[in-house]
Amino acid sequence: MDMKDEYRQKLENLQKEWKTMIDHLEERAKKASAQAKIELQETIESLKHKNSAVQTRLDEMRQAGDEAWEGLKKKAETAVAEMKTALEHAISKFKH
Repeated sequence: MDMKDEYRQKLENLQKEWKTMIDHLEERAKKASAQAKIELQETIESLKHKNSAVQTRLDEMRQAGDEAWEGLKKKAETAVAEMKTALEHAISKFKH
């Protein structure tokens, strides 16, 4: 497995982990008070949007040639960082 494949696999594994965390937040939203449910749903939609951005970068990386790969990797790293930050914030905010 070359470096590109390893990197894509790493991102795919992160996405699976994030999906599990988002699913957990969705379960919490079902049991939350009305105001907390609204906040959780907004947060969940934002997380799904950010995760979609990571998926878009993965798709682009699969199709890219070697010369475009490095630029796409940087964009993917930015999308991953944004997703991690948003997810960490959501988990800490709704940890109760």
